[in-house]
Amino acid sequence: LAEAVSVGLQQNPRLTAATERVEQARAKYDQQRSAKNFKMKLSNTLDVQPQRDVPTSDLLRGAFPNFPESFIVREPVADQFNISIQKLLTSFGRVDSLLAASFAQVDVSTANLALEEQQVRFEIKKAFFARLQAEALLEARRANLEVTRETLADTEALLERGIVARYDL
Repeated sequence: LAEAVSVGLQQNPRLTAATERVEQARAKYDQQRSAKNFKMKLSNTLDVQPQRDVPTSDLLRGAFPNFPESFIVREPVADQFNISIQKLLTSFGRVDSLLAASFAQVDVSTANLALEEQQVRFEIKKAFFARLQAEALLEARRANLEVTRETLADTEALLERGIVARYDL
């Protein structure tokens, strides 16, 4: 019985689902609790301007015969890092109430898991005893069949000797 209960508890999908619900409730509680912690935010902005052509005037080209018609101007690359640290000063009780609700949900999920485990244990024991009852009933029926066969053999022997009538058989 103990082995059947142990195997049943390990392989029962309802218990696995209830255990997962407890873990989800704990994770939600941890998530709600983290709202009171410091948060660090890091961001990076990279700004690259496209190159552009600046035409030169005809006056410069006239004074200098090999002067180019335009200049290619490349804008500088701007890279900006931002770091911020945030701390929740007050939420006017909202975070605390969410935290309390999450904590209560952990308790409810744990209680549901215990109840589910108790129900599974009961069902396993009930099935185990039903099997034992069926095996005992089968053994009793086999014994009854054996007694009936022996009685038939004895009655047939008595019939051959003429001690009992045919209708007794």
